[in-house]
Amino acid sequence: MKYIEHLFVGGSVQDLDTILYSIHKNIPVFHLYCICLFYGNQKNHVEIMSSKEICKKRYNQKNFVVIGVAYGKTEAIDLFCYIIQQAVEKDSDMQKAEEWIL
Repeated sequence: MKYIEHLFVGGSVQDLDTILYSIHKNIPVFHLYCICLFYGNQKNHVEIMSSKEICKKRYNQKNFVVIGVAYGKTEAIDLFCYIIQQAVEKDSDMQKAEEWIL
């Protein structure tokens, strides 16, 4: 798991350093959702996942980048809509998520 340099952060997130430390150490944060870009040999895709899900062992060896964090699923969806809106405004190729996210 990696993080993009300029992480998108929901309005409810207060202590980003503690959140990133917890996720890095596989400690789930209650009601925290992460927007993740999965990449590799298969088709790239973006998922909104709870921190509880990300901290499971099956994700330890997967190639993905956390692009945003938010408290609650609704805020995570709103944040993802904002990310997409920013990409559209920059005339990014929406078929290639790795280009407009990274």
